[in-house]
Amino acid sequence: MGLEKKRDLAPCLVDVAVWFKQLVCIGHFATSALKLENVVRSERELNIIRTDEMGYELAGFVNEVDKEFICSICMMVMKNPVQSPCEHIFCSECIRSWIPLLENCPVDRQLLRPDDLKPTPRYFRNLLDKLEIRCKFESLGCEMIVPLERLQDHLANCKHKPDAIVDCDKGCNLAVTRREYQKNCLIHLANKFSMQMDEMTKLNEKLQHDHENFKALIRQQQEEIRKLTGDVNRQTEIMKKIINKWNAPPKLQWKISHNMKISADKPNVIEPTDPVQGFSWGFAQLSTSLGASHPFFRIQVVSVATDEYIVIGLTRLGHEYDELPGGKVGTIGYYNRGDLVVNGKVETGLRKWKNNDIIECGLLFPANSANGFSTNVEIYFVVNNQIVIKKTMKLPLEGLFPSIRMGSFTNSVPKIEYLYN
Repeated sequence: MGLEKKRDLAPCLVDVAVWFKQLVCIGHFATSALKLENVVRSERELNIIRTDEMGYELAGFVNEVDKEFICSICMMVMKNPVQSPCEHIFCSECIRSWIPLLENCPVDRQLLRPDDLKPTPRYFRNLLDKLEIRCKFESLGCEMIVPLERLQDHLANCKHKPDAIVDCDKGCNLAVTRREYQKNCLIHLANKFSMQMDEMTKLNEKLQHDHENFKALIRQQQEEIRKLTGDVNRQTEIMKKIINKWNAPPKLQWKISHNMKISADKPNVIEPTDPVQGFSWGFAQLSTSLGASHPFFRIQVVSVATDEYIVIGLTRLGHEYDELPGGKVGTIGYYNRGDLVVNGKVETGLRKWKNNDIIECGLLFPANSANGFSTNVEIYFVVNNQIVIKKTMKLPLEGLFPSIRMGSFTNSVPKIEYLYN
């Protein structure tokens, strides 16, 4: 029988060998009553051993192989040999597939478990590794003969293996496996196209996945931006309120207000009360005096007619509301008709006022005054940023207070707006 057919007949040979050895061990053939199925398994069960994990074909070796290197299970040269406690050697895969079925040594039938197996002696492995074997791709053109220990490295890099990449010289010039090389270029192109389509499909799926992730990230960032924008807007509104509160002028408070219409919401807009029998007048004095920190005040004429009058000036603390500014000693008043009254004396011919004019009254302290206080100061009046007149007066200890007097001889009344700055 040829060696090339031994592998095909291996299961049958194993059945015969095992059956024969059991008969020999018990001494006569009568013990065959132990039933053959307890000694061997069906051909289907024996074929669970993977062919690629069994031994090496004898026909592949250059020289004759000693029987010590032949596995008694697969009847081929051993691959990854292991040794039993009874010193019988088998392919690792062969004996590990055998033990679960029969739980004994295939040679002498001694009890055998997987944990009983151990590596073969070094000398045995060295001799086995030195056996020379032909490449299994010999039929494809490989003429290499290598020691058994180098076979796997050679097979991994053999240029004749079916999966080796070669350049097709039949016309398509594609890089194909040697197995595909045997086919025509149309199949090469079809396979190449199929591979590229698969790659494009995978790439498209990846791009779609990345696109969805990117959109989710954009939505997340937009939501974060929306929240941050809301936070910034809220903080901006808070800051505006703080700044407005900080920059808001102090609430205007009048120390004296007689016959004046002064709104609680707009205490800077004032006018006399409604006329009684065609006549009205009013007086107001600010609760704080002028000083070095705020040495002036100003008003804007909202409306004034020829039969109406407005006087602004400085009066002392406790000034009588029925006295005109300037009518008493230590006071001064500037009239809309162009008159100046100082300490009860009148000067005429000054600039007259008209609607929307801005009139300012202030103090000029001497340069050598201590802490902005002096017994004598200059009092000035300005109309629309132009100096009208200056007067030197004695400054009382309690200071001089901004004062306003308005009146009418008809049914209409004048109106002014106190300007903070």
